[in-house]
Amino acid sequence: MTRASMTRGAGLLAAVTLLSPAGAALAQTAAVQTAAAQTVIVTGYRAQNQQAAAAKRDEDRIAEFITSDDIGQQPDYNISDSFRRVAGVQTIFDEDEGRYVSVRGLAPNFTVGSLDGSTIATAERFNRQLNLESVPTTAVRRLEVFKSRTPDAEGNAIGGTINLVTRSAFDRSGMFWVANGFIGASDSTKVPGEGFGRDSDDGPNFRFDGTFSTTFGANDQFGVLITGAFSRKRRDQERLLPGAYTVFNGVPVTTQHLWSSYPNSVDRYGGTVKLEWRPTRNFETALSFTHYIQVDNELRHSHQLTRGTIVSATGDTARVSTAGGFVRFNDFPIEKPLTSVQLKADWELYERQTLKARAAYSEATFLEPSNQLQFNLPTSAANAYTYANIDRAPTFVFDNPATFNNPAAYTFGGYTPYQDDSDDYVSEAGLDYGFNTDRGDEGWGFGAGLKWRENIRDFDTRQATWGLAPGQTLTLADVLQPTNYTPPYSSVPQLFIDFRRFQAIFTGSPTRFVLNTAATNLAAVSRDYVVTETVGAAYGLARHAGERHTVVFGARFEDTQTDVNGFRVTGAVVRPLVRSGGYDHLLPSVTGTFDLGPDLKLRGGYYKAIGRPNPSDLGNNESINQTALTVS
Repeated sequence: MTRASMTRGAGLLAAVTLLSPAGAALAQTAAVQTAAAQTVIVTGYRAQNQQAAAAKRDEDRIAEFITSDDIGQQPDYNISDSFRRVAGVQTIFDEDEGRYVSVRGLAPNFTVGSLDGSTIATAERFNRQLNLESVPTTAVRRLEVFKSRTPDAEGNAIGGTINLVTRSAFDRSGMFWVANGFIGASDSTKVPGEGFGRDSDDGPNFRFDGTFSTTFGANDQFGVLITGAFSRKRRDQERLLPGAYTVFNGVPVTTQHLWSSYPNSVDRYGGTVKLEWRPTRNFETALSFTHYIQVDNELRHSHQLTRGTIVSATGDTARVSTAGGFVRFNDFPIEKPLTSVQLKADWELYERQTLKARAAYSEATFLEPSNQLQFNLPTSAANAYTYANIDRAPTFVFDNPATFNNPAAYTFGGYTPYQDDSDDYVSEAGLDYGFNTDRGDEGWGFGAGLKWRENIRDFDTRQATWGLAPGQTLTLADVLQPTNYTPPYSSVPQLFIDFRRFQAIFTGSPTRFVLNTAATNLAAVSRDYVVTETVGAAYGLARHAGERHTVVFGARFEDTQTDVNGFRVTGAVVRPLVRSGGYDHLLPSVTGTFDLGPDLKLRGGYYKAIGRPNPSDLGNNESINQTALTVS
């Protein structure tokens, strides 16, 4: 069963799956039919769970696995959602979908993510949290979570490491293809959403994905794999966001009521192309290219009641004698592309000796342009109201609702379009040697390796500040979008800005507006930075395995260098500022397993890891106040 994500209510979903003849035969390998009883046993999920259990049983580290089913699906909308099915792993949600992954209850900043063993870039604006929203569950064959470290694993993994394993053409010989189609609907469609930047308001949700692979050559030594996916989800969100509370005569009264209504559509698309070569049993190489992008198209209509003076309170009610508020419009046509290119080669040099080489490049972008327009309602006694806490929800009743909902009373507060552009570029290369360290090898084994990684985070933001020219007036009545929508927990309809009407005024009568040049120029550079983080690592490990036990121990050394190109702001003067630093760590670890019985295994581990500062912490620019003689 596939879940349709929604904010409120229920949804409908239909699905169609097509398999190639070879794939259909493979998908039915778990079905057994006896001529006598004519009984069919379907074990698709059973086989899926057995594969995950087998991977966990054979792993030296403390780890969890999720494998795809016979037709290449996980029962979730994106990769982050799937990870929450693993013990000890939490998905951090944004709106109604998973965005980040947390391991062992620690912040997502302490989780390292990789694709086929290579670090995945993440361009979240102010942190290191790995955003996996754009990757569909059909893009990978297996999800891996490592809760303990061995010396060959990344040092920046206090919480743990997650790895996305893509499919291989060699998973099945010959030609294979599978395609899935889903269509459904969300019932959360009440918010008026047709408007600026949206070519449609409500409609069906759908998803299509497919995988094609083939092997060829005299000995099937060549392989090609192509995967692709496209999905669109449309749904609205309705929110009441109470502000901080003030306790008056024992009654908690909110400082504000903010109603935010979000008509939203989300498109995801992309895929993987992988070229593989396996000329002999002892050598394999692959070149892969993966690209996924998520495009959000969201409107945010906000209407706020801002509390003024509390004059009395008793029981669960209070009397507020003055109040004001605002109406605001934002649009968020956000783009979040993720790209990864990887070249890897694995050799079995001699008996029980392996050499693995890898080079990879990954980049991610978080691009958020937004038009922000606001009209303010002055605080006055005309908006007095009676406040109450009913069923744990803050409610209110106006003395004169028509005053609060009079669009002519809301005056132009400012037009501040902005753009945030965060880019992350990761380049890395690694070499690993092992002797008698593969799964199943018994006795003593040894391993060593080198790794180099450069991570560049480039953050650029700008904001223009527009006000009205002297003598000009503009009210919400001039740009009002007529609606009859009333948000939850409200006694009055919500007022909406028609941004297209404002845009026509703004472009048709430019002399009515004036740009705050100083504030605009300062905002264009004062928060920009480029942080370059270079890590060189070397490790050594020893492994001993017996019939019932394995022990892996050793240490990893990491040397980190950081260079920051930012700015120093003194009043309205901005000057370039360059900072450099470095640190190194020796990171020991030991992990082991012991078979207590056929179906019971004891695991234990100790490791030291590091948590690197967020790029925004390193790149935070200096602000000098020459009057107070302070530096921030």
